[in-house]
Amino acid sequence: MAKKMHFAVILLHCPMHHSVGSWRLSRSLVGYHYARPPFWQDVARILERGKFDMLFLADGIGVSDRYGRQPNELKVLWGLMPIVGETEDAAKAKERALIEAVPPLGGITQLSTHIGYDLSRVPLAATLEEFAAENGQGLLQMLSQGLGIQGLAKMLMKENMGKAVTVAEAAQFYGSGIGPKIVGTPTQVATQLEDIFDEVGGDGFMLITHYLPGCLEEFVEMVVPILQQRGRFRKDYEGTMLREHLR
Repeated sequence: MAKKMHFAVILLHCPMHHSVGSWRLSRSLVGYHYARPPFWQDVARILERGKFDMLFLADGIGVSDRYGRQPNELKVLWGLMPIVGETEDAAKAKERALIEAVPPLGGITQLSTHIGYDLSRVPLAATLEEFAAENGQGLLQMLSQGLGIQGLAKMLMKENMGKAVTVAEAAQFYGSGIGPKIVGTPTQVATQLEDIFDEVGGDGFMLITHYLPGCLEEFVEMVVPILQQRGRFRKDYEGTMLREHLR
């Protein structure tokens, strides 16, 4: 019997940390009050429909032995962002829309906070290569250690058909979510999840959201049934406690 996956979702108590500009996308609840319980209750019900293990609201990382747990009792869930479309082109278009929905200045603010350098002083039209050259190797080394900007530049150039990437484009990409993305049809996403699960190991995935609650509804409605059919995810809960879900 094939090993089954676990699925969880991590959310922070505000919209901007998930994806800057996500409110511009369809199936994102515009005007929904993130500070009130009904929003989170609705998200939890969507995940319950999909038989997810848990909804994790931002918290600190606990130490296993503090609660008498053994390291081998802990589950490892890899973080990634699935972007699902009815066709591959539709999924890629959704990814582009997600990136383009990010206001460049919003992405700049988020990126500056994470790397400890005020990028608002850099022209948005400047390329990453120009930015690195003008600000010296010391800054480039700092960025490489804190962000991996050389790898980011190469990845973005590949996505940009080999063209140089501007600071504005990099900020939009970063603001749309920097976790690993899986983009494709429901079948393609399910297959990639299986490949990662079987090759890398671990116990499942912590899904990174991009617009709420639409992206979770799409995953539950289109990807979960495929994984259930393949015997890689539960069809029903076997208990009522998290420890029972994670067995």
